[in-house]
Amino acid sequence: MFEITGKIALVTGGVSGIGLAISQELLRNGLKAIVLVDVNEVLGQKVLGEMKEEFGSDKVLFLKADVREKESLEEAFNFAVQSFQHLDIVINAAGILTERKIENTIATNLNGTIYGTLLAFEGYLPKYKKGTEGVILNIASTTGLEPFDCAPIYSCTKWGVVGFTRCLGTERQYKRNNIKVLALCPGFTNTPSLPVVKDKDDFINFNYQTFFESTTKSVILQPASHVAKAAMWAISQGESGSMWVVTDNEPVYEAKFEDRKLFPV
Repeated sequence: MFEITGKIALVTGGVSGIGLAISQELLRNGLKAIVLVDVNEVLGQKVLGEMKEEFGSDKVLFLKADVREKESLEEAFNFAVQSFQHLDIVINAAGILTERKIENTIATNLNGTIYGTLLAFEGYLPKYKKGTEGVILNIASTTGLEPFDCAPIYSCTKWGVVGFTRCLGTERQYKRNNIKVLALCPGFTNTPSLPVVKDKDDFINFNYQTFFESTTKSVILQPASHVAKAAMWAISQGESGSMWVVTDNEPVYEAKFEDRKLFPV
């Protein structure tokens, strides 16, 4: 079991949506301090003030950084260890859903997660973790576990996050440095990245918008706070390489994958 109390965390996409909810929940679970990383400086400063007021001025820092640029993201990691001397938990939560902006969606959702994971896994957590174990939690999606035909670009990036996380979450990878890498796969969640119907420019064309409207007509939109509580379970209880699903405001559960070798050719 990984103990959150007394640890230091860095969260990308940390000033809104799931990233913000997880940041708040970490502090409520005894986290010593956190660095919020986001490209939105105006919102970042606003959230920083609110969180300092709630949790204490010595527990929260903000740094503007762009996860699409590895050098920018590494500045955030350097800022974290210079500020707190330790780093134990990294949450890669930055994400967007803008289907027409293909390169931007891939750069943010997939490349940003890869950069953040590799920086943490290969360098910062092994060197700066306080205890024997560190944790990287990547925010994927249920759309990374099953087809989401109204937003195939977004879905593709989340399939990539799931696959990448499973690769670095294997037993022999874990044995290298005692860093567990796992993912949380939320279903429909009330976040700024979830487009409303009027945002037609978020979709490839009208057909995909129509599919989205049909798909979301009867979904249960869970609060980000519910996802954050599931994240605490995954961080503390989950094994490296595991994928945790939280959807329809139901309890979190682990996704299972069938071994292709068990099926005949």
